[in-house]
Amino acid sequence: AIRGYSYGGTHCAAKGAIDRYANSAMLGNYKDNLFITTIRPGGIDTGMYDSKSVQEAVKDIAEEYNCPYTFYHKDFLHEYPYVSLLL
Repeated sequence: AIRGYSYGGTHCAAKGAIDRYANSAMLGNYKDNLFITTIRPGGIDTGMYDSKSVQEAVKDIAEEYNCPYTFYHKDFLHEYPYVSLLL
């Protein structure tokens, strides 16, 4: 995640660590003409949340931990590709 969001600290930290690691590796090897690029495709509709039972389970977990939840529509992901967590 390029941008932070509520309850996304672990996900954002992991993504940030990948970027910093790649940047560090590139800087450490620039004399050898080694270039490293990270690819950020944004939110991808995998269908993982399409099942009603999965949606209910995610809702139950979110309520148990008192955190907000949303299932984004495909049009939302297309318009806002930087959204990478679907709850």
